[in-house]
Amino acid sequence: MRCFVVALILSLCAALPIAAHADTFNYTLTVDYPSNLFSDIDASIFDGTFSFSEPSLLTGLTSIYPPAFAEPNGSPVDLIQLGLFPSQNYYYFDLYAANDGPEIGSNLLPLGTTGNFKDPYVTLDVTDVANSPVPEPSTFALVATGILGTIEIFRRRAGGRAAHT
Repeated sequence: MRCFVVALILSLCAALPIAAHADTFNYTLTVDYPSNLFSDIDASIFDGTFSFSEPSLLTGLTSIYPPAFAEPNGSPVDLIQLGLFPSQNYYYFDLYAANDGPEIGSNLLPLGTTGNFKDPYVTLDVTDVANSPVPEPSTFALVATGILGTIEIFRRRAGGRAAHT
């Protein structure tokens, strides 16, 4: 009986849609290129602040499409590609314009441990904005089985006293 109850509780904990929420990270990419930086395109068309939120810290190559990011009015950007490789100390971004338009990109150099990266014309700020207090589902399972075990101990002790009287 006891094994059945424990198995039932563990299966319910696994089956219930109790989602663990990670921290939320805000990413803000600020671009301020001079119009004459490149000879073949006017880089200033990419100027502005692009911001988006992700439920976890990005690593590796990530593509962000609108409407996942807020973009400046009149911006031609329809894709932001971030390459964040902390283990190799390598960070970069590419901005792509719509309809096979021009693209620009740059390496980003880390500025200490604050989550800010920049080149002379671009800054990427990464901030941890929500430290979620929601425990993981396995924590609920652990607490539930601990409570059941405690109840069983008290039930046995109460049953043993009743038999002696």
